[in-house]
Amino acid sequence: MEDTVHGLREKRKRMTPQRKAILAFMKETKIHPTAQQVYAHLQTQFEKVNLSTVYNNLNALVELGCVIEMTYGDGASRFDYYRKDHEHFHAICRICERVEDFEYEPLDDLANRLHKSIGFIVEEPRLEVFGICRECKKKNDGGKYEKNSRK
Repeated sequence: MEDTVHGLREKRKRMTPQRKAILAFMKETKIHPTAQQVYAHLQTQFEKVNLSTVYNNLNALVELGCVIEMTYGDGASRFDYYRKDHEHFHAICRICERVEDFEYEPLDDLANRLHKSIGFIVEEPRLEVFGICRECKKKNDGGKYEKNSRK
């Protein structure tokens, strides 16, 4: 949190109670929330909060690099707390749109290998795998996978 406060000060912004609550929620949640979901969570803590405040704060946190914005062309960005010391990747269900974190050790050293082999500097490691989650497969076994399937 200290890095975030320092980064905000450098950009002449404050760590407001709302921003602090958003950051705490992003650290704790596993759901990769949309701005609407962050807004709903904030309404439980603050009487007067609006959606534009949530968007502005999420954008500030993305700009600082402590939250990443994930867009998939469906119009609803999802957000994820980012820690450099905890690289992880995402599995996205095409049916229910659930986003789950996963770790894969062979990819942990990808940035170093890219730099050594072709001189490429990785700024934002990101791997996303699209498919069908376990729950949707159980519900749809024997049926077609409709919603966001590329098939």
